[in-house]
Amino acid sequence: MKLKTTLAALLFCATALASSPHKYRLVWQDDFNGTTFDNRSWTKIKRGAPDWRKYMSDADSLYAVRDGKLVLRGALNTNLEADTARFVTGGLYTKRKHAVRYGKVEVHARFDCAQGVWPAIWMKPDYEVKWPHGGEIDIMEHLNHDNIAYQTVHSYYTQILKQKKNRVILVMKPFEVPSVQCRTVLNGALVQERDIHVETPEELKQCTTKGVTPEQVADLLFANKVVKHSKSNSIVLAKNKMLI
Repeated sequence: MKLKTTLAALLFCATALASSPHKYRLVWQDDFNGTTFDNRSWTKIKRGAPDWRKYMSDADSLYAVRDGKLVLRGALNTNLEADTARFVTGGLYTKRKHAVRYGKVEVHARFDCAQGVWPAIWMKPDYEVKWPHGGEIDIMEHLNHDNIAYQTVHSYYTQILKQKKNRVILVMKPFEVPSVQCRTVLNGALVQERDIHVETPEELKQCTTKGVTPEQVADLLFANKVVKHSKSNSIVLAKNKMLI
């Protein structure tokens, strides 16, 4: 099971990590050279419950491809009988069509300014998971006539910190763990080797008939990291990537 992200809005190319360190290989690119967007890569975003989807529309007048550019428009709705939203806007995503787990994404885009506009380029989970447990990377957001662009990373942790202001964050200074640790025990000595391996979902093997959710796998991996720094014979209980 792999955590993958889907790009919402505009994307030109994505590269994945190659086997050689610090090198990438191109896995997908879209230069919009045709007369319309490629529906094998992109899907129109339809109206939805979240704030950012309340004005989405699949009207053809909001989409165009010309001169190697994808154009997404926002407009005042003049036909309220066909669509009750006062304003409508076009939007695309690559959900279930293109996703990247590790790598780099490059985007070339230009945005106009207007009061009330909110153009954005986001990366979101490619599978259905309750926000913000799957995380979200906002490559770019622009509001109204602001002279800056916003970049944000959303996660379960950042959301909890917003809701609970009395949380205390501890920052641990870097330290080197010895490759071998020796401890005296009753009638002998205990020699332990350093364990710095970080397990991934692909290394886990399901041994039961009942399925597991992505959230349960994430909690298991989190607890496995914590238990490595716990006392011998300890048990770590975790939920939502927090200790119980």
